[in-house]
Amino acid sequence: MKLLKKMCNIHAPSGEENNMKNFLLEHIEEKKNHWKVKPALHFGDDFQDNIIMVFGEPRTAVFAHIDSIGFTVKYNNELIKIGGPDINEDIVLVGKDSKGEIEGKIIKKDEESQKIFIDFNREIDRGTSLTFKVNFREDEKFIQ
Repeated sequence: MKLLKKMCNIHAPSGEENNMKNFLLEHIEEKKNHWKVKPALHFGDDFQDNIIMVFGEPRTAVFAHIDSIGFTVKYNNELIKIGGPDINEDIVLVGKDSKGEIEGKIIKKDEESQKIFIDFNREIDRGTSLTFKVNFREDEKFIQ
């Protein structure tokens, strides 16, 4: 659960997967000597942001996205969806732009237009990516 919590806190929306890829490569490098079977690791420019771990002669492959769904900020803190996130008002988004850390709730200024915005105390740099704020239960029996 600790690993999942770390991964969920890495800012890696679609198009910015490099943060997650680097974290995973460091984690694999640190842990692989403790694994019963050591994987052959394939990654790099020819693989984009993919990481392939080969354990022996597999007949099965597992593919997973390493990016997060989220939002990109337009003018006046309007949001554009990245991926297909379901949204409700009051969901908290986080990110960072040239002026600092960002944390604000999703709001709709006009129900008819279906436009969504982030409620934040200043204008956010256009093009800034935002993801959902992680909210894990802090119940010790689940975190271990």
